[in-house]
Amino acid sequence: MSRPTEFFLEDETVYWYVSIVDVDGTPLDADSNPTMVYRRANGTGTTTTGVGVTKVSGTTGLYQFRHNTSLDSFLVPNTPIHYEEIAVINGVTYYNR
Repeated sequence: MSRPTEFFLEDETVYWYVSIVDVDGTPLDADSNPTMVYRRANGTGTTTTGVGVTKVSGTTGLYQFRHNTSLDSFLVPNTPIHYEEIAVINGVTYYNR
């Protein structure tokens, strides 16, 4: 997995796409949908409030990550958010921090 360079904003939802590929560039599906956690720069620990991950229909290895920021009452304007995507591929866990 690689961190996207472009994020999208739809109302209060931030979303982006992540492709999972083998070392030779061949797309791979994760064992199940990847997960996502985030950490607020003004708080401690990680949370999953308002997050969702879906596989893009008809594709191999392409997932959409979404975060509805309005569901987290601790997020205020200009709060940095640090995302981490987690995928299990062939039984091995990969972290994209």
